[in-house]
Amino acid sequence: MATSGVVLAIDAGTTGVRTRAVFADGRASIADYREFTQHYSQPGWVEHDAEEIWQAVRATLQTVCAQLSEPIAAIGITNQRETVVAIDRVTGTPLHRAIVWQDRRTAGRCDELAPQLEDGPSRMRAERERELDFLDRMPGALGMQHRRHISQTCPRSVTARTSGWAATA
Repeated sequence: MATSGVVLAIDAGTTGVRTRAVFADGRASIADYREFTQHYSQPGWVEHDAEEIWQAVRATLQTVCAQLSEPIAAIGITNQRETVVAIDRVTGTPLHRAIVWQDRRTAGRCDELAPQLEDGPSRMRAERERELDFLDRMPGALGMQHRRHISQTCPRSVTARTSGWAATA
């Protein structure tokens, strides 16, 4: 049975978005990449504009899809799992810039919480084979918890925008 269609892969990374079309017959893939701005509003803070990420996703998809002649069979999305953005639960629009996984604004709070973990930081180090860091627990959301809106990771934001639904708590 012959396989038809193309698989699109969308990779929203730390510095940009890449969309790649992969063909079942093994021919060379088609790709496009767009960088987005890194915002350093204070020392130790790293933020992204969620709308700019969304526009980069759209632009790379449009560029790649314009070069396709066969139907899209599937789309896969990968992203910065630990970057967080607060979105309006009704409109799906970002309320603030996304707090990027490298952001250090709540590192002190994570240090306070670490002893409450079973086996403390050593367990986390063993599981992740790296130093305990606030990134492993997405503490950036602590900086936005005063808002009555929910916090969502980037893939939910992209999914909400592409599917037309607004996220709920």
